[in-house]
Amino acid sequence: MPIILILVGCQIYRSHALTEAIIRELEAKNRFIKSIYHMESDDKALIDLLQHLIEKSCDICIAASTDSFPLISRILATLNEDTLIATGETLHPGGVSMVKENSFLLRLNDIDCNALLVKSNEAIPEILLETGEAYSVWQLFGNEKHLQTLRQHALDNQYHLNYFQQVEEWYEIHIQSSYRPDTLLAPSPDLLIFPSDNIFDTCIEIFGGRKETLSFAESCTGGLIASSFTARSGSSNILKGSIVSYANEIKQQWLHVDADILENPGAVSRECVEMMAEGAMKLAQSDIALATSGIAGPTGGTPLKPVGTVYIAVADQTETRSKHLLLKGDRNYIQYQAMMHVIKLMIEMKRKIFQEFFKIS
Repeated sequence: MPIILILVGCQIYRSHALTEAIIRELEAKNRFIKSIYHMESDDKALIDLLQHLIEKSCDICIAASTDSFPLISRILATLNEDTLIATGETLHPGGVSMVKENSFLLRLNDIDCNALLVKSNEAIPEILLETGEAYSVWQLFGNEKHLQTLRQHALDNQYHLNYFQQVEEWYEIHIQSSYRPDTLLAPSPDLLIFPSDNIFDTCIEIFGGRKETLSFAESCTGGLIASSFTARSGSSNILKGSIVSYANEIKQQWLHVDADILENPGAVSRECVEMMAEGAMKLAQSDIALATSGIAGPTGGTPLKPVGTVYIAVADQTETRSKHLLLKGDRNYIQYQAMMHVIKLMIEMKRKIFQEFFKIS
């Protein structure tokens, strides 16, 4: 059964770390999150929302802040025509089926509702909802026809499948079923699919196992790629270093980009980004290097190079590949897309390594 997550209190839903921790705990229980609601503790629509949701065929997990948890307990007791009692320091309706510290499970109609008291400086309370059926996350590098095949199969066999588009022709697939999506798609030169709930962890595992190292030369992404990798455990096994070569003199002095190239065609060009990648690889003595250069906006664009113009490159000891992008969105989203595009380019360049790791024929 899918689950609906309700985050009550700005201390929770404004904390990316807390929200991600709650989601990880639910995913560890193989629970498919259908939707997420953000509510203030004094929102008058909270009662109506809960009344509406308990009529749906979805379990509910409510993560409430310290000042919101007593209100959630009272609302649930009222909806269940129950009274409030306390077990230890946990206030809850009397008719709960299970209670642990800062967590209780209540049956409402035909669904289970797990309320959690989440404190910013403590571990997430124990999730009392039952473990769901097999749940997995996959990275799909392919086209919309591949995606449609998976969606149709999920529809025909009545299981839950959700997807998020990372960038063009790269989808993250969330599937709650024992079916393996890789077995549902015919082998194709333009298809690569493998299990991974975090692409950075996967890259660290694959390249770390091969004793191969990475370096980055970032201009428009401003260190986003490096910070995304170093946020993951084990990144020190593969990351040699990173240069945020924002100024042209840094591109020239540190990465040895030719002055003539910086003059024409300029810093935002295929020639420049290729030299940035090659320069970073040589400077760091890494096996692979990624580079980005572009105009993230909202200013700086020209008729020939509008905002969203980005060049990316990946270099190794044998070749250098680059790509021109024209991205849409605000500054942060353009930077994020540039990062994901250059990671996609690296995976495409190292496709055989990923196929060997996941034993893909």
